[in-house]
Amino acid sequence: MSTRLKIVINPALRADEALASLIARIPDHFEEMGQEVFRKRNVVRRLPFPAASVPVMAVKRYKKLGWLRAVFYSFMGRSKAERAYCYALEMTRRGVATPLPVAYIERRRCSGLITESYFISAWQDLRPIKEGLHDDSDYRPAMALDFAHFMANVHRQGILHHDLNSVNALWSQDADGHYSFSLIDNNRMAILPPGKEPTTRQCIENLSKFAVSEKVVRGVAEAYVAERGWPQERVNDIVNSTLDFNLRRNKRRQVKARLKKLWS
Repeated sequence: MSTRLKIVINPALRADEALASLIARIPDHFEEMGQEVFRKRNVVRRLPFPAASVPVMAVKRYKKLGWLRAVFYSFMGRSKAERAYCYALEMTRRGVATPLPVAYIERRRCSGLITESYFISAWQDLRPIKEGLHDDSDYRPAMALDFAHFMANVHRQGILHHDLNSVNALWSQDADGHYSFSLIDNNRMAILPPGKEPTTRQCIENLSKFAVSEKVVRGVAEAYVAERGWPQERVNDIVNSTLDFNLRRNKRRQVKARLKKLWS
């Protein structure tokens, strides 16, 4: 069955012919390019290409869609790849750190139905906050302070990352001992019009997924509330929102485990 490709490259990189040529090869040669670093629902490969203006790239192929979602994303919404690319561009414009968006690719049938999609960004050799801001075993108070300041700025810029978990925020330590952060897996986001900020409730709920330790969450919450100039009782609101989320998540996991055992 014949298909057609839609390839959109970052305008700042379109003059790089070597890069454009490499990107065009991705749909047909993805499994043999670079090194696989992640495979579950989606697959991520690390792709070195020193001749290009982006010498190392991360290439993400999204899970094949069921027919209902394929129809929706093809004709009524935007593919995950397109959203990840567009959101990353807007985050960069607003000064929120994320890997440089390089391109996105959609393979479509002649009918217009999406069969595959890819998002390409610059590769960042950073560590997830699961190492330092997730549980008590590796808690870093200085990181909590800097992460709170980072997230306060994200929210002030009108951005809500709807999958802000312990692996989608990455960190590095600067020469002065402070920590810098970068957000990835950006296809599920809300970006408000310039000058508009999320509500207090939205910000509190947005901070409920990155940690399992009350101690870690409280450390971030105290710094975040101070940075925003909020009343002190908002600290407990953030902590309680996190505890509620973790409780619901654990219940869902227990139900799935029971169902899996039942059907095995």
